Amino acid sequence: MSGSLSSNVFFELEEKGAHGYSLHPIFPFPDRNVYKCLKNAYFTIEGKNLELIIGFLEKISINYIEIPSYCKEKYHAAMVFASNYIVALAKISKELLKQCDFPEDKIEKALYPLMISAVENIKEKGIEGALTGPIVRGDVGTVKKHLQNIGEYKQIYSLLGEVALSITVERRNLDSEKLHLLLRALREE
Repeated sequence: MSGSLSSNVFFELEEKGAHGYSLHPIFPFPDRNVYKCLKNAYFTIEGKNLELIIGFLEKISINYIEIPSYCKEKYHAAMVFASNYIVALAKISKELLKQCDFPEDKIEKALYPLMISAVENIKEKGIEGALTGPIVRGDVGTVKKHLQNIGEYKQIYSLLGEVALSITVERRNLDSEKLHLLLRALREE
């Protein structure tokens, strides 16, 4: 059930006539009761002779996606971005809001609808279609002001901003001059 270890850790099983697979849930595990929520979760599976276990997975209604063994580390890093780093980004938002004298007992209540809406937009419009904010609007002035006011979080903002800029390029809603100005602002050139 490891996200980062591949089925290659079972190298001795074949000599004994057995097969090893890595089946990993794409779902967070904050506590022991998570099994109650796994019905709609997807799992990744990899290993040799997958045809021997696929029937079993289908019989118990497991949603699965086959991945190659050599991609386990990259796959797991992708899951960290999609889950763990969402929490880390919320922490950054919380710290910035605290610096604005935002009532601490209201921060999570205020951020939750925003974050849920962003995730729902991904579901409804796809990742590229869900992007909102100053970068997709081409608002260079706001990006510069953000960078002037977020202190220790500049580097994270800039790196994520460049990812948002790449989505904006895919969407083709800004001209090349505006894209160039945004990139320069993110790199503080």
